[in-house]
Amino acid sequence: MTLKQTVVRALPLFRPHLPTLGLILSATLLAALAEGAQVYLVKPLLDQVLLKSSEQETDAADRRVADSLAARAPELARAEAALRAEGAPPPPPLPLRLRAFGGRTVPARLRDDPLCALLERSRVVLLATERALSRQEEPDPLLAWATPGRDPEARAPLAVLREAAAFQLAAERLVGEVPARAAPASRALAARWSLRARERAREASFEAARQVLSALLLVAMGCALVLAAARYAQTVLARGLTVRIARDLRVDLVRHVLSLDVGQLSEQRRGDLLSRLSSDLQQTVGSVVAPLSLTLLQQPFRVLVYLLLALFLSPALCLGLLALGAVVLVPLRRLGRQIRAGAEERQVGFAEVLDALYQMFAGIRLVKVFQRESYELERVRALTEKSYRAALRVSRARAWSRTLVRTTNEVSVPLVVCGGSLLVVHGALGLGSGTLVAFSALILLMYRPVKALAQAYNHLQNGAPSFERLQQVFARKPRVSDARGAVPFAGLREGIEVRSLSHSYDGSTEVLQDISFRAPAGTTTAIVGHTGAGKSTLLDLLARFMDPTRGDILVDGVSLRQLDRQSYLARVAVVSQECFVFNDSIRENIRYGRLEASDEEVEEAARAARIHEEIVAREGGYDALAGERGGKLSGGQVQRLTLARAFVRRPEILLLDEATSALDARTERLIQEAIADLERECTTFVIAHRLSTVRHADQILVLDGGRLVEQGTHEELLARGGRYADLVAEFAEAPAAQPVEP
Repeated sequence: MTLKQTVVRALPLFRPHLPTLGLILSATLLAALAEGAQVYLVKPLLDQVLLKSSEQETDAADRRVADSLAARAPELARAEAALRAEGAPPPPPLPLRLRAFGGRTVPARLRDDPLCALLERSRVVLLATERALSRQEEPDPLLAWATPGRDPEARAPLAVLREAAAFQLAAERLVGEVPARAAPASRALAARWSLRARERAREASFEAARQVLSALLLVAMGCALVLAAARYAQTVLARGLTVRIARDLRVDLVRHVLSLDVGQLSEQRRGDLLSRLSSDLQQTVGSVVAPLSLTLLQQPFRVLVYLLLALFLSPALCLGLLALGAVVLVPLRRLGRQIRAGAEERQVGFAEVLDALYQMFAGIRLVKVFQRESYELERVRALTEKSYRAALRVSRARAWSRTLVRTTNEVSVPLVVCGGSLLVVHGALGLGSGTLVAFSALILLMYRPVKALAQAYNHLQNGAPSFERLQQVFARKPRVSDARGAVPFAGLREGIEVRSLSHSYDGSTEVLQDISFRAPAGTTTAIVGHTGAGKSTLLDLLARFMDPTRGDILVDGVSLRQLDRQSYLARVAVVSQECFVFNDSIRENIRYGRLEASDEEVEEAARAARIHEEIVAREGGYDALAGERGGKLSGGQVQRLTLARAFVRRPEILLLDEATSALDARTERLIQEAIADLERECTTFVIAHRLSTVRHADQILVLDGGRLVEQGTHEELLARGGRYADLVAEFAEAPAAQPVEP
C-alpha cells in the first residue's frame, strides 16, 4: 500500500465528521489569514513609519548655521514682523517646484555657501516627504480596508506639507538670486524659515505616520483577537475530532473482529491479533489519524495563504523559495521510504514479541515444570532486539528528516535576506526594504506549517504499515453471515435434521463426511468416538460457528443458513471442554449467560449446577473474584460455574462438549441430575467419555474417521456388537481410562 493509498483509505474515517471538519478548515484558513496579515503589517510599518528618519543631527548643525547668521536679533525680529505684515503667501500647489541650491547644475559659489547647503537639505526633505505622502494617498490595501475613514479632526498631511513649502519659498525669495549678496538679516531669516519649513514637513510626515500607526494598531489587535479565537477553535475541534475518530475506529475494529466466526479467529495467532488491536491501532491513531486531522487537512491551507502572500510581495523571491523547497523534497521522499520499511518491520516484530509473551504466560505452568525460563527469556530477547533495531532505523530516518527541514529554513532566510538586500540596493524588481523584511518574516512564519507537514509525512510513513495491518483485519469478511431475508428463529418445535453434512477446514481433507441424522425436539443426542472423529466439529456446526462445506442442517425444516443467526444463538447454550472464566466476580461470570438475569436467577442456576454452597462458603461469596482464567477456582468448580452460566441462559438447544470431564463421580452424578432437569425443556447434544453420561440418551451417534458408523440407543448399539460395543468393552477393561473418547 503506497502512501497515497493510505491517505485515500483513511479519508473515509472522516466522512461522519464532515461538519466538524468544515469548521476546522474554516478556523485554519481564518488563522492563516490573520497570521499573514500580521506579517504583512511589517511592510507599511517600515515603508511609512520607521524608515522616515528625521535627520536630527543634520537639523542641529543647520540650526547652528542659522544662529551664526543672526548677528543682531532685534533686526531679525523687526524684519520677520515686517514680512508677516505684508501677509503670508498662499501655500503652493502640488507637485512642489522648489529652487535647487545644490547639485552639479548649481554654480560652485552656491554649493560652498553654508546657507545654500541648508536650503538644499530642506528642499530634499520636502520633496522626499511629498513623494512619500503622494504614495500614501494610495494607501496600503490592508490598511485601507481596516480603516475606511479618517479622523475628521486630524489635519491632512499634504496640507501641512504645502504650508511647509510656503516657508521654503519665502526663504528662497529672501536670499534672491545671489544668496551671498543678501543682507545678513535676510540670510538669517531665510535659514530660520527654511528650518521651519523642514520642521513643518516633518510634522506632515509624522502626522501621516501617526495615521498609519493607528491603522496598524487597529489591524494588529483585530488580527490578534481573530488569531486567538481561530487557534482555540482549531485546536479544540481538531483534537476532539481525532479522539472521536480513534474511538470509532477502535469500536469498529472490535465489532468487526467479533463478527468473524470462531474458525477465523482460531486461525489467527493470539499475539498477532492483540498486537493489531493494541499497538497497530494506537500507531494508526497517532501516526495516521492525528496527522491527517491536525496537520494534513489544515497546514496546506496555511502554506497556500503564505505562498499567495509571498507571491504578492515579491514573485521573484517566491519562485526562488519554491525552487529551494523542490530540491529538498527528493531526500525527504527517500527518508520517508526508509521510515516506512523500518516501521513495517518494527510492527511485525512487536506482534511476534506479543505472541511469544502470550504463549509464555498461557503455558506458564509448563515453563516452570520444564525449567524453560532461560529459553523463553532468550526467545523474547531475540524478538525484542529485532523490533528494537527496526525502531532505531525509523528514529534515525526521522531525525535526518527533521534536520533537513530545519537546515533548509536556516539557509533560506539568509539567502533571501542577502539576495533581497542586493535587489533593494540596486532598486531591482521594485523591491523595497519593508517588502524584504516582510518576506523574511513570512519565511519564518512558513517554517512551522512546512515543518509540521514534513513531520506529518514521516508520521504517515511510520503509521502506514500499522494502518495496513488494520485494513487486513477489516478485509477479512465473516464466513458465516445472515442470508438476505433471514428468518428470525422463534423457538424449536419439531427438531433438528442433519442432511448429508460434510465439512473441511482446508478445502481438501474432510473431517466430517456425509453425516445424516435427526434429533426431535426435547431429546438428547450423545456423540461418541475416538479423538479426531469430528465430534467437536459437529457441535460447532450445530452452533453455527461455521457453515458446512456440503450438506445442510435443518431447524424445524428451515436451513440453518436461512435463520437469523443472532436470534438462533440467543436460544442456544454451549459448554465446551475448554471452560473459560473471566477475571470478574463469580456472580457476573454466571450472569454472562444472560445479562438481564436477576441475582435470584443467578443463584438458582448455581444451585442447579451444584456449586451454590461452595460459592457462599467463600470469602466474598458471589462477589468474590474468580481470578485470571478461573485461577482462584478448582477445575471442577470452573466447569460447574460454566454449567451455571449455561443454565441461567434457559436455552432451547444445549450443546455440551465434555461438560463433566473435570468432575468426580459424585459431583458428576449431581450435575447429571441437573442436566436431566434441563433436558426436559431443551434439545441436547452431548459429547462425553463416560458411560453414565450417554447411556440414558435418546440416541447415540458413533463417529469414526469423520463418518457416522452407528446410530441408536445404548441397548440397541450394545446388541449390535459393533463399534459402540467395542468402546464399552474398552471401558470395562480399563475403568480409569476413557472408553468413549472425545
